[in-house]
Amino acid sequence: MYRQRQMKLSIFSRLVIGYLVLLILSAGVSAYEILQLSLVSDVTNSVLAVDTTIEEIHGKLGDALLSESRYERKFLIMKDAALYNGFQKSKEDFEQYLRDAMELSDSQAVKASLGRIGQLHDQYLALFAEELAHLKTGKKIDRDLYKEKKGKLGDSIIEEMKMLRFLNQQNIFGKIKSLGMAGERARTVAMSITAASLLLGFVLAVLITRSITVPLFEMKKKTKEIAGGVFKADLELRSPPEIAELAADFNLMATKLREVDKVKSDFFSLMSHELRTPLTSIKEGTNMILEGVGGDITAKQEKLLKIISEESNRLITLVNSTLDLSKMEAGMLKYNFTEASLVPLILKAVTEVLPLAESKKITVHKFVDELP
Repeated sequence: MYRQRQMKLSIFSRLVIGYLVLLILSAGVSAYEILQLSLVSDVTNSVLAVDTTIEEIHGKLGDALLSESRYERKFLIMKDAALYNGFQKSKEDFEQYLRDAMELSDSQAVKASLGRIGQLHDQYLALFAEELAHLKTGKKIDRDLYKEKKGKLGDSIIEEMKMLRFLNQQNIFGKIKSLGMAGERARTVAMSITAASLLLGFVLAVLITRSITVPLFEMKKKTKEIAGGVFKADLELRSPPEIAELAADFNLMATKLREVDKVKSDFFSLMSHELRTPLTSIKEGTNMILEGVGGDITAKQEKLLKIISEESNRLITLVNSTLDLSKMEAGMLKYNFTEASLVPLILKAVTEVLPLAESKKITVHKFVDELP
């Protein structure tokens, strides 16, 4: 029993838990959005820092290859050392650009293409070195054959560089596509979680509100019963704890009111019975004197004795009314309403106050017209 009571949550705890659930859901949505934004930022930075740079390097590779080819052809014709140095410089630039692109790329396909370009370029350099070695020894060579081979290698390098550009553009397109998909996923998840949060928030609000309003409605009903004189201590509310304590106080109050009501009823009943006996004795004694049992009486004494008798009757009627009040509270009294004239009631009231008026030497005049 003790554990069950410990598990019941107070109104404050229920509200805090409800708000925490909504806060956690909101934090989850925010965290997911931040994660997606971080992914978008990473992909954007990758496109700007990697793919765009590789595009620039692709242009520089083409320029270096073209410059290398020009210097190579001019050197073979003019045998000028400055032209050979220009060739070496273009070769080093080409190789440096190739290494930079290889280190920078995050795509295996692009790296493979760069590797093939490097291999073709090495074959081109090897062919040029072979041709140059034959020229230095004075050995006669077929220049057209070397020219044709170098031309084919150059065309292959150019074709592979076109493939490199295509692969890099495909890589950029794939990243942009992944950005679109990430945005779509983020929108879908955000909408789903938002809808779930709204639904859960509504359900929590209904449950929490109902857990508070239903006991309060029961207490309202019990209050009306107590106001109607029904003092039953049968209000059983176990949760929330605050309202359960209030219900226990209500039951205690109903018990106390029932005890007070019983004491009042007992008091009225006792006093009514105790008052009726002496009043009846007074009434009967007065009637006996009026009947001449104690001897003759004067007209004025007779008048006063009649007033005493009537007042005794009135007191007995009041006592009976007190008893009727107890019956009314118990629901045992039946009402029988009839029409009656007010004139006798007025005359009776005037007669009752005549002794008091005469003692104070006040004259009372009666003027009673016919009343409705």
